[in-house]
Amino acid sequence: MRLSMYPEKARWALDYKRVPHVRHSLLPGPHAVQLMVRFGQKAMPILRHEGNVLKSSAAVLDYVEKTWPDSPLYLQDAVLREQALEVQRWFDDKVGPAVRCACFHEWLPHTEYSA
Repeated sequence: MRLSMYPEKARWALDYKRVPHVRHSLLPGPHAVQLMVRFGQKAMPILRHEGNVLKSSAAVLDYVEKTWPDSPLYLQDAVLREQALEVQRWFDDKVGPAVRCACFHEWLPHTEYSA
C-alpha cells in the first residue's frame, strides 16, 4: 500500500541504511486475503530476509538496525533511545490508527487516486 505510513517507515529505514530491497505494493482491500493466506495477518509491512519474516514496522526497524548496524537508526544513549521508542509506540498504537482511518475515509471515494 503506497498510502500506508507503516510500510513507508520500513522503507525509509532500508533506504537510509542503503539496503537493497524489492517493494511489493498491494491494492488496499484485496490485500487482506493475500496476506492472511501467506503470513497469517493483514497488516503491513512484512519483511522477508534470509528466512526471517518480520510483521510490523517496529519489528522491521529493530531487525534492520541489528542486521545492518552502520548508520544507526536509534540513539546510542539508552535513556534517550527508550524515550524515542516510546514516542514510536505512541504514534504506532494511538496516532497511526486514527490518522489511517481519517485518510482512508477521505481517499477511498476517489477511486482514480486510491486504486
